[in-house]
Amino acid sequence: MTDTKTLSTDIQEFLQSATAEEKEVLQQFLNGLKQKHAGDHPSYVSGWLQAEGKWNEDGSYQMRIPIHKGIQNPLEIVHGGVTATLMDTCMGTLANHSTPAEKAAVTLEIKVNYLKPGKGNYLYCRTEVISQSSKTLFLTSTIKDENDQTIAFGTGTFYVIDFLA
Repeated sequence: MTDTKTLSTDIQEFLQSATAEEKEVLQQFLNGLKQKHAGDHPSYVSGWLQAEGKWNEDGSYQMRIPIHKGIQNPLEIVHGGVTATLMDTCMGTLANHSTPAEKAAVTLEIKVNYLKPGKGNYLYCRTEVISQSSKTLFLTSTIKDENDQTIAFGTGTFYVIDFLA
């Protein structure tokens, strides 16, 4: 386990030679950790993504994340793994909301189809349940940019288990 003194030293050493871009990325990650610590996010992943969720009247769920250097690949577009993580996180939130309190849903399979590069200021993911049984949920998601352009869509299968907490 890392102690505070070692962590502080590591951060100070990093900051001494970090570029402005690297400092910006570190700040984005720290903001996500602070939000997780404050209880604004249920997981480190959603804190890292700085995800904002919203329930829709039709029962679907929507999540928005800001685009910043920390989630881009060297081509300055959103990394495909981040796009997949956004989709899985949005699907998982809806899947778990759709199960009884003593149950949880975990990803069994996810398929992501990439259509366009993720660019701009934000990505939005909208997820809905297609079918549900006592053991599985099938969901679909669409990810769009701030100009309402679809950049990815996909499907996911979630398995219902007994809650492990």
